[in-house]
This record gives sequence, C-alpha cells and structure tokens, in this order.
Amino acid sequence: MVKACSEYVLPATELRYDDSGFRVKFSGKTPDMIPAALIQDSTLSVPELASRMNKSESAVERAIRKLRETGKLKRIGPARGGHWQVLEK
Repeated sequence: MVKACSEYVLPATELRYDDSGFRVKFSGKTPDMIPAALIQDSTLSVPELASRMNKSESAVERAIRKLRETGKLKRIGPARGGHWQVLEK
C-alpha cells in the first residue's frame, strides 16, 4: 500500500484495517500534491488528479487555479492533447 502511494506521489500518513477494509489517510494540501503528481505525468487530467489524490474535481480545479495565479503551473496546448508544465516545485 505504501509503495502504491509513493508511485502516485501521495504521502500516506496512516494505514488502518477495520471491518470495512483498509483505510488510508493522506497528508498534505492539494496545491502541494498537484505539482508532484504532474512532474511524474504532465498529461494528467483534472479527473485523474482528483482520483489519485482522493479529492473532488472542484478542489483540484481550485488548487490548479491557485497554482496558475501564483506562477507555479502552466498549461501547454489545448485541454485535450496538451500537458502541464510545473514551473517551480
């Protein structure tokens, strides 16, 4: 489980098993996790990022907007077929 989290650049802080199965708690704020994920795969879409980080698409969109406004993230090309460029980590 920890290995899978590291492959998706997600810092797992707590792994727990109960009657309903495994529970994984992630630490980190969405704007901090997005650049790390995009460095690994710059073609990820908002739905893919949201799924990987277990966040809502609107939370990811807000974080991307914040990253773009602060000059940390740039979109290259169109929504379909383009990619993200992380300008600073």
